[in-house]
Amino acid sequence: MNLARTLALSSALLLGGCGDETFMSVRFQTDVGTARWGLDPINLQMIGEALEQRQVDPKRLRFDVDAEDKRLVHVVLLQPLDEQQQAALRGLFEDIVQARNAVTFAIEVTLQPTAAERQRLTPSQLQALEAMPASFTLPAEPGDEVSTVAAMPEQWPGTTMDVNEQVQAEVSCLLYISPRQYYPGMTDVYAAKGDDPQRVVLEFAETGEANAFSLWKVSARYRFKQASLQQQVDKGELALLPADEQNRKSLSIAFKLADLGEHELMRAYQIDYRVKALNSQCYAEQMKLGRPYTFFMGAGLDRVEAVTYPQK
Repeated sequence: MNLARTLALSSALLLGGCGDETFMSVRFQTDVGTARWGLDPINLQMIGEALEQRQVDPKRLRFDVDAEDKRLVHVVLLQPLDEQQQAALRGLFEDIVQARNAVTFAIEVTLQPTAAERQRLTPSQLQALEAMPASFTLPAEPGDEVSTVAAMPEQWPGTTMDVNEQVQAEVSCLLYISPRQYYPGMTDVYAAKGDDPQRVVLEFAETGEANAFSLWKVSARYRFKQASLQQQVDKGELALLPADEQNRKSLSIAFKLADLGEHELMRAYQIDYRVKALNSQCYAEQMKLGRPYTFFMGAGLDRVEAVTYPQK
């Protein structure tokens, strides 16, 4: 759809009469426009093309962004639709919600503590370990976007960081998956050192006498419950990173999606203008992911999370 056609569609969607009827409301997971300026151009174009593929004329509809909720869009009928067209309109959004709800990023963890790890545990820690189930599930979902991360060389001990220093840094595109809930007492999970890509270390916190705080660790294995995600791990397309490479955001878990190689950057690379091009490369890697990632990342119709209808 070219620009002129998009603008024409935009004008058609923004015009309506007194008898306009709200047919349905669609909630996205992210902001999609404003009540004043309407739906953003990306979603406007995608919806228009999808409707035409389903033999529904988009000029018969208007999409109003809610005045108080930028994620909520009201679908208004400017002209009547027959039953087949109404079914096609409902199906456009309901099919996305159904497919989205069938996806899980949950991580299944199976404990495999070694004899050496058991020996290092205190009696109370060992008791806590024995009380755990052999396996448990961590509900999780990915972040909104793939992150560009540069691994900087270490500084000389005792030196002050020069943010403008030019260094050679390994740049990667990282996908962060955030557990919505950890097992009680669990504080972290990261890749164990070695050749087994599914072996992980679980970290737990313990508060002892006099509020003394300590951490203890045990080995485990992980699997994604979603078969398509686990296949990516098995093929090496997704690699859980060890603790020193996580560059983590809160309690999220980092997976390496792409390696962009070595680049000369300022030590404070976040303010380096050259990172913009690297961000574009990581965004391109993100766009290659497709479903199920597009249900949670980027912009587009796959970000639809719910559909409601007005009460008659």
